[in-house]
Amino acid sequence: GGAGMTAQKPARPPLLRVERFPGNVEGCRVIEFWPDERRTQVHVIDVPPPPSSSLEWIVDQIDDREAAGRLAHAKPTPRVINSPTVAGAYGAPLKLFLDLTHRCQIACSFCLSDSGRRRTDEMSPDDAISILQEAAHMGVMYAKLGGGEPTLFPSLPDVLDAGNAAGLALSMSTNSLWADESLVDAMARNRVLVSVSLAGTRVTNDRFMRRKGHFDAALAKTAELRSSGVQVRFRLTLMPLNLAEVPELVELAAAAGVPIKFSYCRPAGRATRGDHLISPHHRHQYAAVLEYLNRSDLPAIVELDEGMQAKHPRSLALIQGLDNACGAGRRSMHIDPSGIARACVFLGDDYRVGVWQAGSLAQMWAGTDAPGMTLARSIPTPAPCASCERLCKNECPASRLHFYGSVAIGQDPNCFRMALVKE
Repeated sequence: GGAGMTAQKPARPPLLRVERFPGNVEGCRVIEFWPDERRTQVHVIDVPPPPSSSLEWIVDQIDDREAAGRLAHAKPTPRVINSPTVAGAYGAPLKLFLDLTHRCQIACSFCLSDSGRRRTDEMSPDDAISILQEAAHMGVMYAKLGGGEPTLFPSLPDVLDAGNAAGLALSMSTNSLWADESLVDAMARNRVLVSVSLAGTRVTNDRFMRRKGHFDAALAKTAELRSSGVQVRFRLTLMPLNLAEVPELVELAAAAGVPIKFSYCRPAGRATRGDHLISPHHRHQYAAVLEYLNRSDLPAIVELDEGMQAKHPRSLALIQGLDNACGAGRRSMHIDPSGIARACVFLGDDYRVGVWQAGSLAQMWAGTDAPGMTLARSIPTPAPCASCERLCKNECPASRLHFYGSVAIGQDPNCFRMALVKE
């Protein structure tokens, strides 16, 4: 910990991964992930990689000469992934969501994991470390630690140390209601991106969080983390009752000099009970918020989920290399505190792929023993998306499942284009 701003750490080089295409298709993907910016770019190369892909070979093959120049300057060490190729997905997840515990000090009304008390079958710190090391060995680049409240997980500094040592970029979310200097130190030395949860301005936030004083505690914790050299941002979950407060929250974040990431509430856990989800009835209000958040004159601290961006970054088209931009089973997977792996936690148990055991992660990703991954990879692109010029081609299948009872019908009410259609 310690008061006062620490010295600026030198920029980290990107993680660089090379993998073959599935089947008999000639060529490979080169995936670069810049951990300080949390930015991914994927390059398609139409020749197979040599047994040991040198940085020089990669730089020569990449068509995007600007990107090639950045890589040549950064000098990352390429990693060739030799795991079996997977149809409809990357050879290994780009990102692993790992929920460490169900335990939490508060019971937010919109909690996506229905957290509260610790459960008896939760993973141990050794399990968590093994999962992260196994993921890194597979080629995973980025792990997001959640819960419950991850800071309540035993030996969390050791878990962070191990994940960073394995070569993973780490992030975590927190309710900010903790006071452990060793955690602050571990977050700083392992360059963990910490997202401090907010649910609105003071009164609205404390109501959703069911804890009077939470808003002020979150601001204080954010200032403490920032002054201790931790990369920190606010994370706001958009719900019908906080949409009108977005401009005030942007001003607050700008005044604090802290980034603020917006995402809409997903249909899971306690969020499915009560007025937490943006439904078709909220379309006009949600459209106004999307238009505001995409204004060119907003401060640079505003960050948005991909599907909320008016102009998708060019890299999104290449991140996919697949049917659509839904990451479930294509570029990400989820493991809950009991070790249960799913293509996406929001899609439910039909998309479950097994319980983690040492050495099982690659097999679960391949989807050979349970249909969950294959089911996720075969979710159809909705007809309105197929004819849309936007790159996502499929907003959130879990929202369609919740509102319409099927991943294959209806349209996610959070779809950017649908929200902005003028009647």
